[in-house]
Amino acid sequence: MIKAVNSPKKIDMDIFLQNKSCSPRKRENSFPLISSDEPLLKKLRSHEGISSLFNSGKEKPTCSNIILQPNRVIERKEYTLTILEIANQFRKIIMSNLLCVKAKQSTLPATPCKKRNSPGEYEKLFWSSEKGCLVKGKESFSLTRFAKGSFMNAYKFNGLTTIQNGVSNDKLLIKLYAADSKSFNEVKAPVYMQNSINNYHEAVRLGLSVSTIYNIETALTDKYFLVEFIPAEVDLGNEHHLKQVQHFIKVSYENKIPFDLSFSNLRVKEDGTVTLIDFVEKPFNFTENYKLLDFTITYLKSWVKSARDLTMNSNLSYENRKELARQLLSLLTEDLEVHGFSPQWSQQALSEYFFQIS
Repeated sequence: MIKAVNSPKKIDMDIFLQNKSCSPRKRENSFPLISSDEPLLKKLRSHEGISSLFNSGKEKPTCSNIILQPNRVIERKEYTLTILEIANQFRKIIMSNLLCVKAKQSTLPATPCKKRNSPGEYEKLFWSSEKGCLVKGKESFSLTRFAKGSFMNAYKFNGLTTIQNGVSNDKLLIKLYAADSKSFNEVKAPVYMQNSINNYHEAVRLGLSVSTIYNIETALTDKYFLVEFIPAEVDLGNEHHLKQVQHFIKVSYENKIPFDLSFSNLRVKEDGTVTLIDFVEKPFNFTENYKLLDFTITYLKSWVKSARDLTMNSNLSYENRKELARQLLSLLTEDLEVHGFSPQWSQQALSEYFFQIS
């Protein structure tokens, strides 16, 4: 049994164990002896700095192996210890445990340095194209970046050397995945390409006008798309153009197949045909209403932005510009309610760029 000398004041073990600034004699005189009717072992067991010794999974400690034998022995075998003696003995135990842990760690094998993965084929192709060069077989082609997208970049061909038989370079674009974008993933790139190819075939099957992918059969091997270049934008003031855009959206909803019908993804051929030039890399099920909502609002916002930019420098009032954008969305989404479209989605897209209160 261990018994501490009575004292009118209890000791704060945390303060004592941290008090290393004064000499042992001062510490001994600065702190009273432990005063408690509880067994000393129980009190020490609850101490935050020492409790780990009792939870190490080893043999449970006893008073004899936690506290060294004192110099003074009373006839009734009761020990009287000062705070300084108790703290010093616990420091020895703690240091002993730390040394054991350190010795064990020093025997562990060193962790090898993580090697940087070498660039994949898609990444190599991208950086080569960014530098203005595409190598195919024994031939090389000069490139200039034409447009940057969220998934892919488009490049124009320079020079007279043709890559596609029967098609001049000014009628072609090469599209490949942007390895510098946050969404790029070397492993998923082939999956995205296959999804785009499937979406292209769906559009062709439904009779929609699409820009030709000349290397559709070898695109996965080539790791790029060689596509027809269509330079003209949709004219928001041309009713014939807008009716064709409306048809694209209606076909998408009727057949429950997502097409990315953003303003920049629909272009106009020389004969006035509105044409889809980009295809969905991440398809989804039309029954997933929240995905359909996000997807639809995203491409509707692109039309609102285009309408806003078109009238930005005009003499029209803010309310008139907002009304024109609202009429545009109303035309593009006409008769879609029966296919699951909500007019509220148009309002959300409109409020993205026209939010002022008159």
